[in-house]
Amino acid sequence: AIEAALKAKLAARQAERDARAEAARKELEEFTAEFLNAARKAFKLMDKDKSGTLVKQEVVDSVQNDKEVVTFLQTCGERNLQFLLQPKRIDKAMKELDTSKDGEIDEDEWEVAIQRGLKKRVEQLQEARARREQAAAAEDAAFSEAFLNMARQIFDMMDVDSSGSLDRGEIMKAVKSNKEVIAFLVNCGNKYLQDLLVPARLEATLDELDADLDGEISAPEWERAIAEALKEKLRQRAADREERARAWRKEMEAFTAEFMAAAQKVFEMIDK
Repeated sequence: AIEAALKAKLAARQAERDARAEAARKELEEFTAEFLNAARKAFKLMDKDKSGTLVKQEVVDSVQNDKEVVTFLQTCGERNLQFLLQPKRIDKAMKELDTSKDGEIDEDEWEVAIQRGLKKRVEQLQEARARREQAAAAEDAAFSEAFLNMARQIFDMMDVDSSGSLDRGEIMKAVKSNKEVIAFLVNCGNKYLQDLLVPARLEATLDELDADLDGEISAPEWERAIAEALKEKLRQRAADREERARAWRKEMEAFTAEFMAAAQKVFEMIDK
């Protein structure tokens, strides 16, 4: 029994690691696609004559008039691209970006620059994710402990005769009249436990939970159902965190663009 429990624990931990790795891969993949799409669109927007290269005047016109180009440059993570926004630094930035020294920035040179920016932004993304995961692990550990403690209390509430198992009478009475039991089952995250609240499904659910078919729900059988409920709860918490992280990243990019624009304006006011 101990070996089986340990095996299940290790499998669950591996599943959690795999889920985190998959979420990280998906986040990186989505961010990379969004970044490169924005970068390549910015180039096309600046390339007014569709020549496949950027001259200084095209860059100047775009950073003065095209908000989408400005927003990308402000948040791209590459210093020379960001310097294109500053009139007194644009010539030097153009020279740095123009590695062929032909007086223009072609698509290949632009691609090299945005890859540098992407690398920096990805590093920032990974650092932020590592901080989130560390905080999430602590939060989930506290949540799990509280959830399991509550599940055991609910079992004890239903186990009126303190026999260590739940007979049908105890369960039926609790799901009809005990508000704490009802509230826990409603929010527990396990379909079978929730079905205990549905009269038409009660008998079938009890049969499903009663793995050894002795007519009662033992503590181990209850804990197996609770483990599945907790797994679903943690999965949903992780999904919610991913959604919040995406929203936060977009919010921070908008804030960064506004902040950089204000900082540039102040710099130009000071630098008479």
